[in-house]
Amino acid sequence: MKKTFLKTVARCVRGNIAGLFAVAFIFLLGIAFVSGLGTLSPTILRSFSEELRAANVSDAIAVSERGFSEEEIAALQNAEGIAAAEGVRLLETGGAENVRAIISEGERRINRLAAEEGRLPAAADELAVDRACRGGRGVGDGVTLLGREFTVCGVVQSPLLFSKAVQEPGADGAPLALTVYLNADALGAAAAILPITQVYLSLEGAQSEALFTAEYEALVSRRVQALQEQFPQVTFLTAEENVGCVTLTSYCDKVSVITLLFPLFFIAVTALTVLTTMTRLVEDERAVIGCCRTLGYGGGVIAGKYLLIVAGCALLASAAGMAIGLTLLPAVIYPAFSSILFLPAQSTFVQPFPGILAALLMLAASLAVTGYVVRRSVHCAPAQLLRPRAPKPGKKIFLERIPALWNRLPFRYKSSLRNVFRYKGHLLMTVISVTGSAALVFAGFSLRNIAEGSAAFAEAAIAETLLPISVLIIVFALLLCAFVVYNLTNMDISERVREIATLRVLGYRGKEAAGYIYREVLLMAVMGILLGIPLGCVLVQFVVSYLQFGALADVAWYSYLLSAALVLAFVGLVDLLLLPKILSVDMNGSLKATE
Repeated sequence: MKKTFLKTVARCVRGNIAGLFAVAFIFLLGIAFVSGLGTLSPTILRSFSEELRAANVSDAIAVSERGFSEEEIAALQNAEGIAAAEGVRLLETGGAENVRAIISEGERRINRLAAEEGRLPAAADELAVDRACRGGRGVGDGVTLLGREFTVCGVVQSPLLFSKAVQEPGADGAPLALTVYLNADALGAAAAILPITQVYLSLEGAQSEALFTAEYEALVSRRVQALQEQFPQVTFLTAEENVGCVTLTSYCDKVSVITLLFPLFFIAVTALTVLTTMTRLVEDERAVIGCCRTLGYGGGVIAGKYLLIVAGCALLASAAGMAIGLTLLPAVIYPAFSSILFLPAQSTFVQPFPGILAALLMLAASLAVTGYVVRRSVHCAPAQLLRPRAPKPGKKIFLERIPALWNRLPFRYKSSLRNVFRYKGHLLMTVISVTGSAALVFAGFSLRNIAEGSAAFAEAAIAETLLPISVLIIVFALLLCAFVVYNLTNMDISERVREIATLRVLGYRGKEAAGYIYREVLLMAVMGILLGIPLGCVLVQFVVSYLQFGALADVAWYSYLLSAALVLAFVGLVDLLLLPKILSVDMNGSLKATE
């Protein structure tokens, strides 16, 4: 008996392979989108954390305008919670070309420099320029400092300067034209005159924590608070005062809002479609469930069959979706941040939690509704289950109460309108799915329009990051729409083969019979679009309000039309893919089927 039951499971999968494949692919799309965008911000932050740690970035900087004495520096080095301390001298020339010189005593161990071009200074007449503030200088160019001519030997990167969007101002608030690095030996006696105004600090325990995490920030806050009590005349700066760190975390926070909001739509549409599919599959298997009940199988065993099928689809698709999302999406979007920041190599770190959470939520919803539908069926008498459910009776729709309009409609349009409102479950699922997809497509085009606007550099930097995200939203939303409509229409055709066969017997040609079905799909798709575009406007308004960037008025008029046209085009593509199924309906076999 066990072997026979397993055969029914295999037969159920084979008989519904198209629907189950669509379910699996919809799962895959949703999980790939959620997991990919969900890991984007953590991947960016971890990439910077790894590079800054490799350069031994300072956890805090002690600043004194009057300068530190040797005793004060020694006190800082020996203070509780300090792992290492290293002083530097600063010089700013002011004037039209405001040059900031950062002068180190020998080789730097904290905030180490790395040469992107050329090399680090070695000779007395050499200095390096910072890539983030190079003033057009390159290797071999000259820089005048304290009346002396220096040669640029390299363009270097500092772990303290990695923002392109916002530059750190000079001491007097004037913008910096050039930041250079050199050794104190190169200035000779002049270096001794300049006070040590900054001391780079490495804090005990901080190296074991990743940067930009709550744990790291809490540790630094505790250490700095203790230092401020011990050195009240000294100002301590942390990542919260670093222009690059503030820029980085700010943009990651903005991306996180997008990555949180849009996946909610994907999860809702995906879960809704999965629930519909499994509901319809269980309904189609009423006779099989009745046979199993007659043979003595319990409700738990029967339910386990369908729960196993949906769980198998969900788990396989979720694994594939996670693999695609965690690798492909960050790789596509990560380079876009190069317009804002000097990007390090992308970290291999991934944050799977958003994808896992989405998969669990979608799986739980699918299992819950499948269990509910099966429970409803197994509680029926076997004799009742062995007979097909009676078709729903026809009812008058609202338009029929307007004779002046209804009587002018051709019969094919009357029947389509009646069927649309007769199968309310199918109507609801299709309209909701197309509504969500249309809203996402419109939101994607809207973000693209906003990103392409005559903005300031900082806003243009945000725009650069929005462009690839908007493309991904559009592509995933259209694919989701196509598979959702395919799944629902495929089930609708399977349920109405007798109706299609009857039309063929009455003289309808193949394409005319297909039009009988497709008119209904088109009508429901139009309803979904008419609801989806306004919903997309609400979504876009929420996003731009939070980002404080762009406005709904920046959305081009053609984006409204293009969103609707693309959704309709993908619905039309689905119709073409399902046309052979309608044309291949066996008239004799379908009409001989038991009522």
